[in-house]
Amino acid sequence: MSRGIHTSTQWRCWSLLATRTHATRRSIHTIPSQRQPDIESLRHKAFLAEKPLHLRCDGDMLPATSQWFTPIALESTAPRTLTTHFTEQSHHKLDFPFEVYVPQIGSNHSTKAFQRWLLSHGADGFDQHRLGLMMQAVVPDNPDSCFYQLHAPISLLQHALEFNSSVQKDPVQLYIAQCAISELPGPLQQDVQAPELVLKVGKGDIYASSIWIGTEPTYTPMHRDPNPNLFYQLCGRKNVRLLPPGAGDLVFVQAQRKLGRQGSSRIRGSQMMEEPERTLLYNTVWEDEEVAGEMYEGTLDEGDGLFIPKGWWHSVRSVGKQGGLNGSVNWWFR
Repeated sequence: MSRGIHTSTQWRCWSLLATRTHATRRSIHTIPSQRQPDIESLRHKAFLAEKPLHLRCDGDMLPATSQWFTPIALESTAPRTLTTHFTEQSHHKLDFPFEVYVPQIGSNHSTKAFQRWLLSHGADGFDQHRLGLMMQAVVPDNPDSCFYQLHAPISLLQHALEFNSSVQKDPVQLYIAQCAISELPGPLQQDVQAPELVLKVGKGDIYASSIWIGTEPTYTPMHRDPNPNLFYQLCGRKNVRLLPPGAGDLVFVQAQRKLGRQGSSRIRGSQMMEEPERTLLYNTVWEDEEVAGEMYEGTLDEGDGLFIPKGWWHSVRSVGKQGGLNGSVNWWFR
């Protein structure tokens, strides 16, 4: 795993994510800081205090933001795509772990439309056949299924972006989720070296790190992690909602009771991505204004970081919903 220190990322302030109880309006309180992160202050205000902090970008970003994703075209409506640097390096990694979400809207849903599109567009003969077979494999006739996992080359995501740019609604939803940085080719690992904060605020131990790249809307249901987490937004924007351990435990248990289950607190897993738990957790966190306990909320722009204390429950979704590109990276550390 890459253990280098990335020192160029600068945050102009810390935003302590404000709480809300019941229907209270959410806001973000800003704490002015030095241009360079004050590691000692962060250690006490966030890491040791176990409080979430939103670190706003001051212009300098991880290299991956510009190396992996095409820039925003101010005078063009052309969608953002992956750069040749990322796609060419990705050919050295045979497959990526994809998640496929199939909305339950009948037999003509976007994933089947994408499957048909693959067979008539874009790829060379081998990839065209391979991708078509893979998509066919993850769209069975079982109407109760909506979430599938498969391994595929990066060309699957490239084709999905092209497909989404050609449709007016119902984009295909693919997500390279929790792909370990240590499994990436060396040049790509160099683009996402851990920020100084990760290596200095605690013991400097990184026990895992991942990239998250997919087509919007992307969504991860409420879960919690056993270690502190620095989440960094590379491309696009994401909304995050958090609950402290006790309040989150209560919300999760109540959701499990509605499902007739007795699930224990857990990390992100496939069960929570399946129906009916997926929708129940979404409605509980994102729609229910009377959710018990204190809720924290923030929106991450490109270059922003979010410190998530160990054990804090959180749910993450993209701001965009029209099939565009969204990318993030995170480090679990201690």
